[in-house]
Amino acid sequence: MNVMRPIRTIGELERAGLIDADQAVALEAVAERYAVALTPTVTRLIDAENPVDPIARQFVPDAAELLVTPRSGPIRSAIKRIARSRVSSTAIPTVCF
Repeated sequence: MNVMRPIRTIGELERAGLIDADQAVALEAVAERYAVALTPTVTRLIDAENPVDPIARQFVPDAAELLVTPRSGPIRSAIKRIARSRVSSTAIPTVCF
């Protein structure tokens, strides 16, 4: 894959061989909500033949990004972080004699 400039659209992902044509339709909705941006360096690191390539999983959009469940989302994650920090900061220290 010889990419010379950043990939910023679903069509460019398809032309670079990083997604299939049938995936492109579903990913348009993801691209409307979230930015698509892969630098040439990142693109060269992706193994397009590996369906679970770890770099692709970080940078290539996935239709599952639009799914919202009661246990997902940025607000739920923030609530968990705040709860954990309060528990750890108010915990009674252990004293050994």
